[in-house]
Amino acid sequence: MVTRKNVLNTEEVASRTLPLFASLTDNSINIALVASAWCARYGVDPSAAVAELYTLIAKAGGSATTITSIELMDCSLEDIGARVLSEFAVRNHDSDVLLENSDPRIAKELTKSFRNNYLQFWDSLIRDSCQTDLLFLSRISPSGRAERAGEEKPCLVSSVPLFDSLVDLITMFSSTRARKIRVAATEAGLQLVTSLIQTVKLHADTRDMKQRQLDAEINKRKRSNNLMIRTLKEALVLTQNRVNSTEGMIKETFNRVFTHRFRDTDANIRTSCMRSIGHWMRDHPLFFLSDFYLKYLGWSLNDKNPDVRLAVLVALRDLYRASSENLALMDTFNARFMYRVIEMLDDIDPRVAAEAVSTVGLLLEASVLPHKDAGAVVSLLLDRSEHVRCAAAALIPSLASRESRNRGAVPPPCYVTHSPATKIHNENIRDTSRDTIMSVVRIIKDLQGSRARSAITVDALWSIHHSTLSDWELLCRMLLFESPEVGKPHDPVSDAELTSNDAAILSNIFACAVRRACGEQLLRRIDARGMTGGRATQRLSIKAQRKEKEYAQETFTKAAMNSIPSLLCRWSSDAAVIGPLIETLRHVKLEHFLLMHRENDFEEILNCIGSLFFQHSSRRIIDACVEFTFHAITNSHGALNEISRKFCENSFHKISERLHHVFTAMKERNGCNTSHAHEGNIDLICDSGKTSYAHSTLQNREIYFQLHGDLARLNAFLSLLPPPAIAQNPLKKFNFFCDLTSFITSAAHGSSRVSVHAVALALRALSLALRHDILSLLHKKDLTISAIAAHVSIRDDFIFNAIALAKLSDGLYSGSRILAKAVISAVTNLIICCQASHVVFDTGLRRAGIAIEVLETLELRFSESTLRTIWDTCNRLLDIPAEGSVQGVDAEDYCADGEISRLAYGLAMYDIAKTTHGFVAAELLANYGHAGHWTDHAIAAIFIDLRHLGPHAAGSTVTISLASAFEEIVVGDQEVAVDLEEAFVEFAERLAGLFMVGSQRDRVAVRCVVEEGLNFVVPTAAPNPMRLSFLSLGLKPFIPKLATKDAKSLIDPLNTVLSAVRSEERAALPLLDFVNCVATRARGACCR
Repeated sequence: MVTRKNVLNTEEVASRTLPLFASLTDNSINIALVASAWCARYGVDPSAAVAELYTLIAKAGGSATTITSIELMDCSLEDIGARVLSEFAVRNHDSDVLLENSDPRIAKELTKSFRNNYLQFWDSLIRDSCQTDLLFLSRISPSGRAERAGEEKPCLVSSVPLFDSLVDLITMFSSTRARKIRVAATEAGLQLVTSLIQTVKLHADTRDMKQRQLDAEINKRKRSNNLMIRTLKEALVLTQNRVNSTEGMIKETFNRVFTHRFRDTDANIRTSCMRSIGHWMRDHPLFFLSDFYLKYLGWSLNDKNPDVRLAVLVALRDLYRASSENLALMDTFNARFMYRVIEMLDDIDPRVAAEAVSTVGLLLEASVLPHKDAGAVVSLLLDRSEHVRCAAAALIPSLASRESRNRGAVPPPCYVTHSPATKIHNENIRDTSRDTIMSVVRIIKDLQGSRARSAITVDALWSIHHSTLSDWELLCRMLLFESPEVGKPHDPVSDAELTSNDAAILSNIFACAVRRACGEQLLRRIDARGMTGGRATQRLSIKAQRKEKEYAQETFTKAAMNSIPSLLCRWSSDAAVIGPLIETLRHVKLEHFLLMHRENDFEEILNCIGSLFFQHSSRRIIDACVEFTFHAITNSHGALNEISRKFCENSFHKISERLHHVFTAMKERNGCNTSHAHEGNIDLICDSGKTSYAHSTLQNREIYFQLHGDLARLNAFLSLLPPPAIAQNPLKKFNFFCDLTSFITSAAHGSSRVSVHAVALALRALSLALRHDILSLLHKKDLTISAIAAHVSIRDDFIFNAIALAKLSDGLYSGSRILAKAVISAVTNLIICCQASHVVFDTGLRRAGIAIEVLETLELRFSESTLRTIWDTCNRLLDIPAEGSVQGVDAEDYCADGEISRLAYGLAMYDIAKTTHGFVAAELLANYGHAGHWTDHAIAAIFIDLRHLGPHAAGSTVTISLASAFEEIVVGDQEVAVDLEEAFVEFAERLAGLFMVGSQRDRVAVRCVVEEGLNFVVPTAAPNPMRLSFLSLGLKPFIPKLATKDAKSLIDPLNTVLSAVRSEERAALPLLDFVNCVATRARGACCR
């Protein structure tokens, strides 16, 4: 029969018979019994027992050494350490670094839970030896330790106390060269101090209890018991001696182990030391919270490893949070290292920076750190790491309350409420929410209050203050608040808060909160490649999140229906406030207007939007108005949809009419000024972003200002919505196209005085209109040949004028990139639209009876010269000028951005798929590696498409690119020939790096590159001597990516070419080098 007693006996027998290391690897054995059995063995044979500890640490560190009691008695500590280290090195192939290469699965199986058992054993050993006084007593005399002070004395374990033996072996092993042995010994040493601290606390509690008993016995009113008093005094003295002795052991272990290992070369050991000293200070503050021990934390704040710095900050945070008395004991430390903690707010590791934020928050809360230093925490709301932003956002409530106390806690103004009872019920909550929102406003103001920083701040604060930031009624009332009239109570603080600048910030907060509550991402997330994605809506994966979004939309819609018309009227003249307010309208649920029969209110909002649309020229307001119009058309039904479509038609016709009048006025004024213009002079003004027109009257400025505004409105309109006139009034459509075409034509021929921005906007608008036109044509059921011909005529005129403007941007006005960007964007997007539309609707149109010849006219096919002009303009935009070469111009115009790279990709794929020229993709490859990461991603996308087209397409493109780059070396200046060759070799290596050796498709493409490269060098039976260097410079980097069988197939043709060349000539050296490289690859080796 198996009983509990039998099980305990079995465990006790196993603990007495198994070696220590084997016992600790067995999870079924009670570790306390193992420690008790070892203490019993120590009482019988101290040398053998201590030898077991030597063996335990050695095996825990990865050494197979077994130390015997005889060896321990005869050898010194240095000899034992040398033997353990030598056997450790032999086992690990003469290098302790190779220990890290052991099989992790075997190591995990053998040492599963070993660390916990290992530390538990040392803890049980110390506790048991303290209870039996084995840790303090010597079997012979306390003088044994003094006798061992001499040099090279044998390790007489039987003559020293147990504690001295433990400290000696831990000190010896923790100083060895083997890292794993140092780790095992350091862990034992740190656990030794931890166990001694627990022992001190136990003895201190016993001492305090004895002291209370003694005081109670002495203060008895009746006759006291002298024997009891004497016994308690003796016990008190004995306990105090044990406390003093244990603290002495702690200090000695600290000095002999920690003071050396806290600066160990291994960061894991340093981290363990900092984590342990933090626990010691929290468990025994009266002993450790002194400058002698705190300095180690302060020094480690500057450690080069982030894990060590993080461990120090965690220790400080726990100390500050544990008790206010700890702060009083650490005043000197805080005065010395407090500003180092503030510096760590900018740590390169986000974990350390976030922990530093928490630590600084505790210092601010305890009034140790001045409030003026909180600005560093607030700026972290803009940090790149979300972890750091959330940590900084957690401190905003305390900063806001502290700021309110510093400002004097003036009560906020009373808002109009529906009833006194409601006001009294919500007063406290509303006042607190208002203070929080105004604190956020002040924070954003301190961060310079931009639109992007407002979004970052709201995103960081959302997890904590989402209930306050989504109080739509409060936000609307704060925006509607006006200063009190004369004779009413005056609140200077509240009156001074909501200025125009504050209202702009508050409206941005309002807009960001609405977007965040409706599930949108306020920030662009950065992926593993360092690329940023566009604005996207978060995927709501659970039902609770969907309900939360719907509830937020419902509550916002109710608040907006009541307050938005008043807000639009209140701030109609302030563009900085009105723009964010209009942006919120696209989140309104329009069905509420139908359900509540408030169609008139919806129409009133649309009319207000229409007046603001033509009143302001701000791009943000214009885009917001068009987005709401698009939202109203696509998400409304019934009467609301009719109202929205009518509003859309009226707005577009009004834009067209205003532009027609502006174009007519410009033609009249240009006609009056032709006598003052020189023949052939082009009066297109390159303003580079500023509205300045030379020799213009006030009336001309008004015309040009209206032209800019209406073209911007037209672009915003066409970006989302097709022109209503296209579907209803063909004559009106022709006039609309005719006005834009006439304006662009006059600009291309230099017959109008307009700015570059105006021409760029007109180009984009006409390109968008043509794209809408072709889509409407292809959707028509009664499509006629005349309609196609009219569209093609307008399109061809547009392309001709765009090419002329492209040449103009390269010539007279090459200092501005605005016009070049507009031309490339308009033409490329039109090309993409035409090709995509032709593929989608080709079958349907043929079924409708349209001839193939007519359908082919819809396709855009450029001559080589036209495509060369377009590509050269685009290629110049990809070039990043040298630093300092361009001054006084917006830096964004001189960077290869994502839009230009996307357009270059579109042109390259059009050239590959629809033409036979092939130079666009080849010359785009020449920008790989030095035109920005967007261009590199575009080139990588081209390679993906080329692989799908086949290996010959990829090989031909790469070869053309290499050949065109090599021709620049041949015709280049001989003084810089060496530099050109080095740049060409680097370029060839970058292109070769795009191919993967493990891909069969890439190996075939590389073979095509080599074959076509050989045809370029050897066009006939004899090679071209001017191109022989192309082999060693351009094709050699591709040979390591070549398959072995393909390299063997090249040997015979190369030998034929080599026989036709005199090998002793210097010009043949590149050929010989290339042949040797191919021969090396044919043998299966990799040439260098």
